[in-house]
Amino acid sequence: MTNSSALLGHPPNTQRDVYILHYLFKGKVPKIAPPPGYVYETRGPGMAAGISVAIFLVLLFTSARLSVRIFHKRMKFGADDWFIIPAALLQIAYLATIIVRVPRSGAGKHLWDVHYEELNGFYTIGNVGQVIFYAGVACTKISITLFNRRLTGISSKPWMMTHYAFLALLGVWLILAVFMNTFQCSPTIYRFNYFLRGQNPKAYKCWDPAKLANAFAISNAVQDFMLLTVPIIVLWRVKLPIMTKARLMVLFAIGTVSCACAAMRVVAQGYNTFDYTWSFPQTIGWTIGDGVLGVIVASLPALNTLLDIVWPSSWSKRSRTFGSVEKSYGSNSTGDRSVVEATPTTAEGIRRRDEVELGYFPAEDMSKERLPPGQIPESLQADGKKSDVYWSSRVVGKNGSKGSADSV
Repeated sequence: MTNSSALLGHPPNTQRDVYILHYLFKGKVPKIAPPPGYVYETRGPGMAAGISVAIFLVLLFTSARLSVRIFHKRMKFGADDWFIIPAALLQIAYLATIIVRVPRSGAGKHLWDVHYEELNGFYTIGNVGQVIFYAGVACTKISITLFNRRLTGISSKPWMMTHYAFLALLGVWLILAVFMNTFQCSPTIYRFNYFLRGQNPKAYKCWDPAKLANAFAISNAVQDFMLLTVPIIVLWRVKLPIMTKARLMVLFAIGTVSCACAAMRVVAQGYNTFDYTWSFPQTIGWTIGDGVLGVIVASLPALNTLLDIVWPSSWSKRSRTFGSVEKSYGSNSTGDRSVVEATPTTAEGIRRRDEVELGYFPAEDMSKERLPPGQIPESLQADGKKSDVYWSSRVVGKNGSKGSADSV
């Protein structure tokens, strides 16, 4: 069908071309022509290769995160892990729509090399991808919020209420984003087919697409910055070894890149260019960065345990930082002894130890790891509430070498 369709800048070759021309160009043949001496060129193959790498990264980080959560003895599979699964799948589906736009809708080609039918497909596939994108980023944000709840909400009522309020906000935003981007026109089919709009110009009504796009893009960027503030507050207020804090700052710094992509996506939406199919890879890059980096950032904290291999934390520094105590409380069947470290709850209600901010222990597991009241040092007792002090454990081998931290 595309082969029989005329190139833009030429008179329509089919009836469908006429309808597309009528809607997109008000019935007038656009003055589009290549410059003198032009040689055909396309950015399509480069786009497809780059997006393939993005899909690989989403699969890599998500599968690694889920594997660590499932197979690590001390980690628990939680609600944030369940939400990262649809987030990753939706992000991959969105990236797939961009790849499809390369051969079927003229993405990456100059406008004068695009047929009328291709341009119709450019908008149709793009509108479908927009719905998938917002559903995906909403699931990613919900996953991050649920992780932040693990991080701060268990022992602090204000934090818990904050996270529940943000989850409610994200739920409403998800419904509105999917609903308003899907049913932007009435009847709905006109939202996704510009050929029908040209064929029946008085048979449909649509909300202003530019206003909706800007509203959701701006709210998306604001939410990204709000989510980033939680780990920053935790790292700022809680004492951690310098190397550990530096490592976590590097992890969360990647989150600022995702926020920057979301902000630049707002700017890019207002950037108009005549040859927009050619400049499409540049403008869509911010959207891809926002979505892909969002999934990666959501998975990085769970992968913190793997970084111990290449960037180990200092146990001695940690002990001095927290003023923790170690006490042997028996041996296991192999003769190894266990060591217990005490870490007090902070004034902000954030329960801490070196790796706990990236880990998750069910309340029933933690209750089993409290020291007897008589063994809690006075320096760790807060207002006489000895039961409020939580304890974490790690294994020490026969040779005295210390094993890896129990992380979530």
